[in-house]
Amino acid sequence: MGPLILLAGDSHVEGLAPPAAEVARAFGREFSASYERGLRADQAAEWLPAEVRAAGAGEVWVQLGTNDLEAPHEFADAAEALARAVPEVPFLWWLPPPATREPYAEAARRNAEVLEELRARGGFVGVVDSRRYADPAELRDGVHFSADGYAWWGRRAAVDSCLRAVETHGAPTSLLVALAEAESGFDPDAVNPASRATGMWQVTGILLVERQRVTGDRFSLGDMRDPAKGADVAGWYVRRIVDRLAEVGLAEDLGSRDYVGVVAVAYNAGLSETASTVRALLSANLPVTPESVVARSRRPNRTFYADVERAFFRGQPERGAPSPAGAPPEPAPGRRSRGAGLAVALALGVGILVVSQGKK
Repeated sequence: MGPLILLAGDSHVEGLAPPAAEVARAFGREFSASYERGLRADQAAEWLPAEVRAAGAGEVWVQLGTNDLEAPHEFADAAEALARAVPEVPFLWWLPPPATREPYAEAARRNAEVLEELRARGGFVGVVDSRRYADPAELRDGVHFSADGYAWWGRRAAVDSCLRAVETHGAPTSLLVALAEAESGFDPDAVNPASRATGMWQVTGILLVERQRVTGDRFSLGDMRDPAKGADVAGWYVRRIVDRLAEVGLAEDLGSRDYVGVVAVAYNAGLSETASTVRALLSANLPVTPESVVARSRRPNRTFYADVERAFFRGQPERGAPSPAGAPPEPAPGRRSRGAGLAVALALGVGILVVSQGKK
């Protein structure tokens, strides 16, 4: 079933469960949900470590309601204790309660400062900022959160859009998700001030002209703020990259860091130049790596491919790092890597179990 996502919380889980279940079903994963009213952060800190160990969860989301808002700093202390209680979990998300529902709005505004402090301490990978939504049941793609919180729901928007792009163009879902993370941090409103590249996938006007020339489809840069349209264009382009690289002799191998890195270079620096470089390297019996391709590029971005690799292979050792003892072998060529699956897991794509405990 793959790495488990554990969502613990109070009655607000009821509102978060439907959209999470929708995405879980899209990936053919099991989903179950339960909640109990009145759960406090200090109670969660007591029972959550055992739940994490029992479930073997690779990621934990904690959703608590308004039960702790009367004393924001007690709330923060409990949240920090929760982070210390489960240090083996690489991804711990703190989802605060709705901030615009009276009579809790003022307390939530005061608590926002505490959340910023928690984020600054580095105890969490991300804190969802609740100041911009009215109720968990109303959470939908396109709702804008601040900082890391934006990315949490942005990932869901990215995955949903990528699934549609896969159906249309056959581009690898996990690769599209990794590109969105590296290009924009899943921000559909991102605009590069220099190139005017727009949206989650930072689509350029040149690419839109090429898309129209080949398919007749017309898009504007403004359209790229829509994750579905952005994924359509990015998915089409990634499919062209994969096919063109195969034509020059580099077969698709999503289990290879070098292959994923070269695709990222092509996406960033241009397909024509990258394909020509790959052909030249293969003809000279030289290794085809993102480093060797970037070294010959006229428009190199020496960090972008590394960012894509990091997102795609999250949970695996960095390039050049020693593998831990007993680590599983690299997946066979052509099969989706374990890290690629985890990249999608971060987007609600892996099996989700929702648990809660305790009453006020």
